Amino acid sequence: MYSETFYKPKNFAKNFISEVSLPPKLLYDTKELQSSMTEYLTNKNLIDTKNKKMVILDDLLFSMIKAKKSQKVESRIVSRAEIMEPFLENNFQPFYQLYKDENTPLFRSPLKGPLSHVHIATEMKMGRKVVTKISNFEFFLVDPEVLATDLKKACNGSTTIGETTNSPKTSEVQVQGSHVKIVTEYLNKKGIPSKWIDVSDKVKKAKKRKN
Repeated sequence: MYSETFYKPKNFAKNFISEVSLPPKLLYDTKELQSSMTEYLTNKNLIDTKNKKMVILDDLLFSMIKAKKSQKVESRIVSRAEIMEPFLENNFQPFYQLYKDENTPLFRSPLKGPLSHVHIATEMKMGRKVVTKISNFEFFLVDPEVLATDLKKACNGSTTIGETTNSPKTSEVQVQGSHVKIVTEYLNKKGIPSKWIDVSDKVKKAKKRKN
């Protein structure tokens, strides 16, 4: 399983797009925007002739990358490597799409926001029993009933299905015992890489507080 990020223009991005050869549409991928930045810098002669790695920001790029009402005027000469991150973060709304393989997207259209992560947390229940809680897995089309059944066998412990306290509420599977490694390996086999899994060990944190 892999993901791809798309970007919806906002703020000054619409002005930027009108200056390059990008077709007008709702979402753009990273390669399109990187190519358009190269095109813009070249057409506007913004690449420093003394150092090709540096760029001289014009008014539009300065507004998109640097200028904020709370900031003092900064230098308009910046490293080319430092442009894309604030350019995307300040001027585009991120969307993401997940793929089972190269030709099979999980969703009909990209979802708004940054890519969600699965959450695994171990904690002490009622001060005695350790449990492992798994949530946010439904974004990856993992069924809670199947997850609970499979983990009951894999962890050799009882499982329950409940709801998170998030808004909106989503399913949460709880398995008795500390099973971060087993749960992570299970999710990996489902195609969810470890970089999309956030782990929180509240048991260790609780023990440190007692000490």
